[in-house]
Parts: sequence; structure tokens; C-alpha cells
Amino acid sequence: MLLASFPYKRIRGSRYGGHFAIPAISYLLQLIAQPFVNIYRRLFFSRLLRSAKVKYAPVFKGGEKVRRFTETAVVKTERSSLLRCEVEAMRLVYARTTIPLPRVHDYWERGSKAFLVMDFVEGDNLKRVWHQLTLDQQRNVLQKLGGYVAELRSIVQPTRMSGSRAWVGSARGGPVWDVVLSDEDKPFGPFESQRAFNDWRVTIYDKFGQIHPPTTSHIAAIREAMPDDHPIVFTHGDIHRGNVVVNVLGDGPEDVKIVSLLDWGQSGWRPQYWEGFKAAWLGHDKGKLWKPFATQELALGYEDCVEREFKLLLVAGGIPP
Repeated sequence: MLLASFPYKRIRGSRYGGHFAIPAISYLLQLIAQPFVNIYRRLFFSRLLRSAKVKYAPVFKGGEKVRRFTETAVVKTERSSLLRCEVEAMRLVYARTTIPLPRVHDYWERGSKAFLVMDFVEGDNLKRVWHQLTLDQQRNVLQKLGGYVAELRSIVQPTRMSGSRAWVGSARGGPVWDVVLSDEDKPFGPFESQRAFNDWRVTIYDKFGQIHPPTTSHIAAIREAMPDDHPIVFTHGDIHRGNVVVNVLGDGPEDVKIVSLLDWGQSGWRPQYWEGFKAAWLGHDKGKLWKPFATQELALGYEDCVEREFKLLLVAGGIPP
């Protein structure tokens, strides 16, 4: 799909220091054994999962998509068209940044269903402990998240075979999914340019113009005001407190450690303001610090673009069309 595939690194420094996390000999033994472990896991997956459901409580209350699988791993089950995008993103980010996220152990597809085995991350969900943190601790967490976004944006986008250098799509140039554009879990794209992306996404509001003709001119005016030349950067697309795992070690500003940024299913290459827009939309009621963080830091210089996106969403009543 692209001229060159991403060179995912298998040996990297520790995420929390400059030393290697796994001794070289141990790593090589794991590398040799991994294909056999994967074969065994896939062959006996149903039996292993049944056993895990008896042994471990659900990771999320009422959730079946992500289940504890072993002492150190969870398994996520999802439609292959969606989970494939998430795996691409996780492997890219794991290789190219220092952002803490679960390591992918195995991924395979069976028809329309896919399975992802990844690290189980110990810690507290930021959503649960947010109001227990001091203001200084909250600011420190947001500063770290802003640093992670900067790392994502520093990843160089590869050129597509068509020669496009500013395309919109998944990590490796395929279709992508975003809840703000489709609540039907259907991937869309890729798009050769932001112009093509903008042209497509305003068309999903056409049905509202058919019901109320003056809405058609309102949508057209919003589209005319949309720039088509933003930098296209790698974007998480789902940053909110529920997707951040932390360890709270004390009361000091530096005593909250982010141990993982989760849920990369909406990640991909987007216009630069998109991360701030999504964080603002997802966190509109998350207190006095979150919205300024989203709109004034993640979308710094693009506040008018964020405002325009909210105006477009209002055509559908403020929810995905």
C-alpha cells in the first residue's frame, strides 16, 4: 500500500529509563519461542479463553471485547476491519515513540473477526482517580499527555504509492474509523488529500439538507470555510481520561505516573487540529482544565477549526451523523 512498510523495532530501550528492559539472551530465547507460542495460542484459543473467563474477572464492567487472558496479557476481540487499524497504530507508535502503551504479543484474523493479544497494564484508570488528584497533579498529567501528542506528530508520514504526501488514513495508509464521523463502526477512506477528506465528510450531512433545505446552504458555507492545507500528523483520536492508566505514588505534582495510553482504534493520519477537537468533544464535561488543554494546547492556533467542527456536529444535534 505504501512505498515502504514501517520498520517495526523488536528491541528497544525501557520506556521508563535508558537501560534495556530485557536482557539480550532472554530476549533472543523469547524471540525463538514466540512463533510456537502463537501457533499454540491460536489453535487452542477457545479453550484458553474459556479457562481465562473462569479464572479472571472482566477488565471492564460489562465488557466482553477486552478480557484478561493470562497473568500478563489481555485479549481484545473485534471486527477485523477495525482491529487491524488499531494494531497498525500500536506497532507504529511502540516503535517510533516513548509513549507508554500495551505491547502487541499476537494478532490474527478469522473471517470478519480478529483477535489481539497484548500486555495487561496494572494501574488506576485516570477517570476514576481524577477528582482525587490535586490541581498541580492534574496539570502535570495533562502536560505529559501533551508531550505524547507532540511525539505522535513528530512521526514522519510515508509517501503513498500514488505520490501523495499529505493523505488521511490509517497508520499504514488503509481505511480508518472515527466515531465522530460514523457511529456504525464502518471504516472509511483512505483519502489522497485533506481536500478529499473534507469533501467526503460534509456529504454525510446531506440527509439533513434533504429534510430541511436551508441546512444545505449552511453545510456548504461550513465547507467553504474549511482549509484544505493543514499539516497531516499522526493522531490518537480518542484521548480522554478513560483511556489513560496511571499510578498515584503520593501527593506531589510529580507523583502521578502515566503507565499506559489505551485504545488506539481511532488512530491514524489526520489534520493537525483533529486531536484537539476530539479531546474537546470527548471531554466537554471533564472539569475546568480539560477543555482548555484540548482547545488551547492540542489545537493551539486552530481554535477556529475546532469551533467549525462543533458547528458541523450541531447539524446532527451534536452527535455523530
